[in-house]
Amino acid sequence: MKAHFSLLALLAASIAGAQPADPGPSPAPATPEQQWGIQIVALRMSAAGHMLDFRYKVVDADKAKPLSARQTKPYLESRGKQFPLFNAPRVGPLRSTYQPEAGKVYGMMFVNSYQILKPGDKVSVVIGDFRADEVTIE
Repeated sequence: MKAHFSLLALLAASIAGAQPADPGPSPAPATPEQQWGIQIVALRMSAAGHMLDFRYKVVDADKAKPLSARQTKPYLESRGKQFPLFNAPRVGPLRSTYQPEAGKVYGMMFVNSYQILKPGDKVSVVIGDFRADEVTIE
């Protein structure tokens, strides 16, 4: 019954020349802090440009847990290419996989094969379902 009434009201408004009520602005997309409980600290060149050091600060440990799960395969994405984590012999992937604690800064190192990425480039950081676009390399 309510749907029928709403349809009639909309039809009557259009016949009278009135515009339907504006639903207002769409909500802004959630920031990494709101959705994932982290603040991105930096994405910096390292190892003479052969690696990229991604740092983030945990502000909500519960929301940040999925970022440290060992089964996720983090990577950077730019220009249709993926840049994986550096996988050191005998050590494994260079990333923090500890239980996250609020207030601590964690990081991971990505390979920059052939020094394709340069300071000032914008990349996407992907860690499982987490995705931060337009992160600028320092």
